[in-house]
Amino acid sequence: MKNINYRVKKIIAKQFQINIKKISLNNNLKNDLKIDSLDFVELIMLLEEEFNIKLFDIEAEKIKKIKDIIPYIKKKKLKE
Repeated sequence: MKNINYRVKKIIAKQFQINIKKISLNNNLKNDLKIDSLDFVELIMLLEEEFNIKLFDIEAEKIKKIKDIIPYIKKKKLKE
């Protein structure tokens, strides 16, 4: 799980030019990291590509914090 956490944080850091040390799993994407709706769509696409998964809109709508992303990735990867 640590590897997934790190990979998610690394993607966010690179895409949004945020120091990875300042990214916490408890960060709210919108309020803390200032990720708007367009940025969020880009983030979902990057995560889908990185982890070779598909996040459905209904799942993506539930993601508010970085830690919310992890269970979806793990669930999708277990199905493989």
